[in-house]
This record gives sequence, C-alpha cells and structure tokens, in this order.
Amino acid sequence: MISKVLVVMVTYNRKNLLKNALESIFNQTKPVSGVLILDNASNDGTEDVLQKFGFLSRDQDINDGTFIKRSSGNTRLYYYRNSVNTGGAGGFSKAVELAKELDYDYLWIMDDDVRPVENCLENLLTVAHDCNIGAVVPNRNCQNFEDYPTVELDLNSTFKYFMKKRKKKIYPPFSEKVNSIKTFARSEE
Repeated sequence: MISKVLVVMVTYNRKNLLKNALESIFNQTKPVSGVLILDNASNDGTEDVLQKFGFLSRDQDINDGTFIKRSSGNTRLYYYRNSVNTGGAGGFSKAVELAKELDYDYLWIMDDDVRPVENCLENLLTVAHDCNIGAVVPNRNCQNFEDYPTVELDLNSTFKYFMKKRKKKIYPPFSEKVNSIKTFARSEE
C-alpha cells in the first residue's frame, strides 16, 4: 500500500535546526509526499533556508497569512507565515487546520529540531500498516522524564484542563511490538 504522508512542522527563529530537519526529511528511504512549514513569524533569515529547499522563490512577496503551494519533483511544498508567534500549540493548531484541507493519508507532525534517521518514516508506516492503526504517537523515556504510550484520549472528558486524566496509557511489559527511537534535541551550536 502506498501512503501519502505530509510532514507538518512549526518553526520560529531556528533556521539552522530547520535546515538540518529538512535535510533529514528529504533523505528518507520512504519519500514524503508533502511538507508543510508553518513559520511563526521568524525574523532570523528563515526565508533563506526555505528558498534553498524550494518552498519560496527569491522574488516572492511573503505576507502574513499567505499560504504558498509549490512542487519539487514528486513532493508538494507548503508554506504558511503567521503574523505573530503563537507558540508551538498555536502553530500546530493552525498547521493541522491547513493540512485537513489537503489530500494525505497521514500527517507526520514534528518540531523543527528533529532529525529523523533515514528509515524513520518507513518504520513508522510499517507499524501503522502491520498493526492497522491510524496514528503512531511517540512517547519519551529518559533518566529525567518518564512517559508511556497513550492509546486513547477522551476528548469529551469533563477534565478539560487535566490531560493526564483524559489519557488511557499502557505500561510495560508490552504485549505488542515496540519500536524504540533514540533521539534528543540539539542546540544550534
């Protein structure tokens, strides 16, 4: 089964991290079908990086609220510029709203400091297809933080502001296949 995957990424003033993330995305063994960048009003030259990757042209007027659609080979490129920095939550909310209007099977949502290994998408899709699931949601465990996979989220819960009470999690030992992903955020230095 061929799946159309749209990367959804929010960025703000981290052009070097964004460049690294885009290089990793475009070097996947399973090519992505589209990449949507939501720029949260960057002012650090992020446009130069986006021009390099084909999201923007040199002579293009970039206005707040403009949604630009372009192609690079078989990959569709999308760019949206917010008028203000709405933070990660605000940026992802708007990006997912835009993505809902596009024709993709999966959204691969990530921050601009992520550098997925080259077979990451291939592995995620294998798990999604093999397990017949519509979403693969990572969780993080390290010596300073412990989380467990959320398998259900009650959106009708009266605990509106208490996310922990809205989540159904599973705990080890797992009966299902588990794929570990090693990652950490990197500084721009």
